Amino acid sequence: MTPRYIVPLILNKNAVTSLKVRYQYNFYNKHQTLLLKPGLSYFYMIDRKPVWNTSLAYSFYIPLNFSETLLYEHGPYINFIYHLNDLVKLEARANFHFRNWTTGEDSLAVGDSYSLIEEGLIIGLGFIVTPR
Repeated sequence: MTPRYIVPLILNKNAVTSLKVRYQYNFYNKHQTLLLKPGLSYFYMIDRKPVWNTSLAYSFYIPLNFSETLLYEHGPYINFIYHLNDLVKLEARANFHFRNWTTGEDSLAVGDSYSLIEEGLIIGLGFIVTPR
């Protein structure tokens, strides 16, 4: 569940802020991560029905039991959704991320050390069906 709040002073009550907070556990390597993702969404409406909406967010992945850095991964996310009707929506989205790779336990065991920042762009299209 992501709490959302209307922002009446910005964009005429059509803007909503959100703060996604997630605890993530990786069963493969037992890594624990805290995700913090503040965001802002704007809805364009006609006769109280959404026509399109767009969102902008920034993700912060904080490693809880691994990595030598404060942020394991971070980056902006943007999306645009066009509401064809009450049932079907079309989506375009993009995410640019910075991922910090640092020395792991296996490397430390053999006396190796490293640090690398990976950058990546993910672009996607979506077809959303919301049955009632």
